[in-house]
Amino acid sequence: MVRYRRHALFGRHLRVERVDRRRSGRFVHVEVHPGVFRVLAAWMLDPVACAGMDLGAPRVSLAALADLDDLLSRRGFGETLPVTSPPERSKPMQDLPTRPSSPKQLQMQFDSTRLRGMSPLDRQQIVVRLAIRKRRPGPIDVPLAVARPVALATCVC
Repeated sequence: MVRYRRHALFGRHLRVERVDRRRSGRFVHVEVHPGVFRVLAAWMLDPVACAGMDLGAPRVSLAALADLDDLLSRRGFGETLPVTSPPERSKPMQDLPTRPSSPKQLQMQFDSTRLRGMSPLDRQQIVVRLAIRKRRPGPIDVPLAVARPVALATCVC
């Protein structure tokens, strides 16, 4: 079961296909759908490693997301679409309920001021922009039989 609360597969019971030991740590190949595998850091499945993490509010800035969008576009992961204003919400974003305090993402080695202070409007615009991008499947999203071996970096996703 994926124990890391910030992972999209949190709480799901997945079949482990194999375990790799690398210089950067242990990684597991899990089957998310029949024939479709993802690679996760092994600590994401460890209840002890994840139990002590506090769940703080995610922090990101419009500039950091725009940089990510630019990088993904240059690498050929979809086309960039213009930012448009999202439809009006019935409730402002800051009034939405927050998650209860529990396991949290590991502290990153950097704390850039660019990752703080994003306004709700900026957040809405960048989320809409990233959500409507056309996404091509990467080698990690295709069946293992046709996937090419790739070098994977440790990612806290």
